[in-house]
Amino acid sequence: MSLREKLKAAKPREKRLTLDGDKYLVRGLSRVRKNELVEKCQAKGKLNNALLEATLLSECVYDPADGKLVMSDPNDWDVPSHIAGPLIKACIEVCGFDDSDEAAALEKKSEATAG
Repeated sequence: MSLREKLKAAKPREKRLTLDGDKYLVRGLSRVRKNELVEKCQAKGKLNNALLEATLLSECVYDPADGKLVMSDPNDWDVPSHIAGPLIKACIEVCGFDDSDEAAALEKKSEATAG
């Protein structure tokens, strides 16, 4: 298998979490979808962290029992921060944001609200 074929066959990263006894599957996005999501969460060149967090949760958090998104509407993700924080951190990791300045700021803000 060529390197090109391996890249095309690669699946998004996944991470499993257990929070308050409930199991979650956090699955990354494709490069194109990730860029679309970031673009959608900006206004006048500034990232809207609250919208980015909610959108990441709505597109990356799955129920491992049935493989379906937990809540596909970002507006539904007004949940306790002790649950949202670790899920957001996992979303950042599996989507490959963890090396960017924006992601570091997002994670720091998430941790501050979780504490």
